[in-house]
Amino acid sequence: REDSLLVFYVEPGKSPQVFTRQTPPNLDEVITEWRNSIIDGGYKTTSLINEAAQATYDQNFLNLGIELRKLLLPAELQLKQRLIISPDFTLNYLPFAAFPMDTATVPLNYQTLEYFGDKHLVTYAQSAGVLLAQDRRNLQLGRNKLLGVAPSFSGREETIILAELRSGGTEEGPLPNLRPLRFNTEE
Repeated sequence: REDSLLVFYVEPGKSPQVFTRQTPPNLDEVITEWRNSIIDGGYKTTSLINEAAQATYDQNFLNLGIELRKLLLPAELQLKQRLIISPDFTLNYLPFAAFPMDTATVPLNYQTLEYFGDKHLVTYAQSAGVLLAQDRRNLQLGRNKLLGVAPSFSGREETIILAELRSGGTEEGPLPNLRPLRFNTEE
């Protein structure tokens, strides 16, 4: 479906989990606004911009960051400390480790704020193909967990089988039964 987002969670030795999330119609704008709150906010050790503007950036950072974290990292997941995230399309622009964990009062104290990266060692894989190539070179994927996030798929409605990820695929390819991505292009 065009309006859904799939979150895949693969943990060695366990069955893969797939979560379908309702994609907000303005997801790209939310991502851009959240990133801008990081980039444009004048905060270093103290804010370098006026108080009202910084308060707006603080509020956007907090609210949009929590919204994105809840959308992309479902509470149902029992995430381990080490995590490989393989985002797709505009999700590549998200610093997942910077997601705030709890609400706080504005003005924010960024030094005491709890972030997703405080509890999880986050690394990124740009694609499942890159991840498989790393695994083939014995980079110890088996000790990590994988969180893959992708925009909607189109095609047959089938059960998505990701168990072959660790073994490098089947005759059908590295990820059998996976339908084409809407924005996927030849690399």
